Amino acid sequence: MNDRGGIAIGKGAVIGSFARIYSHTHSLSDYDRVTLAPTIIGPGARIASHAIVLAGLHIAPGEAVGSFPSDRI
Repeated sequence: MNDRGGIAIGKGAVIGSFARIYSHTHSLSDYDRVTLAPTIIGPGARIASHAIVLAGLHIAPGEAVGSFPSDRI
């Protein structure tokens, strides 16, 4: 995780191995121009292994991001 811009993780959220969660981004034309954007993962949300959560996203409570086996949801 990179919490430069702030990352909030709600109670009971599950984050899989190798998930990448960002709270900053940069301009494609000017790599030195960084934008901080807080990222929020709601209570009970599930982030799959190897999933990517980009800066500034707000994952809703109980929402699943990535691929999970259907018998486990």
